[in-house]
Amino acid sequence: MLIEKLQGINPWISELQDLTRMVQFEKLRMFDGTVDLKYEISESFNNSFYNLNILNMHDMETYEIMRVMGNHLFDLKLHDVFLPNHTIERDKFDILTVVRNIPTFVNNYKYNMLNQRFLELTGENKIISCISIQQLSDSIRTHGLGILSTTVNAFYKFMIS
Repeated sequence: MLIEKLQGINPWISELQDLTRMVQFEKLRMFDGTVDLKYEISESFNNSFYNLNILNMHDMETYEIMRVMGNHLFDLKLHDVFLPNHTIERDKFDILTVVRNIPTFVNNYKYNMLNQRFLELTGENKIISCISIQQLSDSIRTHGLGILSTTVNAFYKFMIS
């Protein structure tokens, strides 16, 4: 542990009945509306696991353990967090590499509106890399449409910084 006096709770051993009772509520009626806590917690975890897994694939096992614990202990409906590392075809463009290195992509590639392609300007060798819209759509199809919101958020954070 990093902090000596802080002791962690092992959820497999310790009692978590207080949290379980709170999650097991059907729906809470508040003023004129209702809130489904289990659904809201599940959606929040699903979004967090997916977004964090895209940015750092090395923690996939940790998110999978957390997903299994959420399903087992609290009966939450959590999605599988596995994402493929690369697109299906070898040497194809992968949108995950762009999301992880947005500044590098913006500095090295320019968009050609006529041909609908991204062209690399600063290649180490004399070969210019080219990313077509078809490769972009294939990568999105491989990873699923959920990657679009994460990509938009990452580009937005890059633009405001």
